[in-house]
Amino acid sequence: KLKQENEEFYKRQFSYYIKNNLEPERIPETFELVLSQIREGKSEE
Repeated sequence: KLKQENEEFYKRQFSYYIKNNLEPERIPETFELVLSQIREGKSEE
């Protein structure tokens, strides 16, 4: 919704994620994945 309403603000707000090829819409999903990997003692290698 923010992207549609104010694309420039969206880009500033999520520039780090966009630069690192992570869609801001998938942030919660990605955090859950990382958290589960931490709990299992795994790291992305």
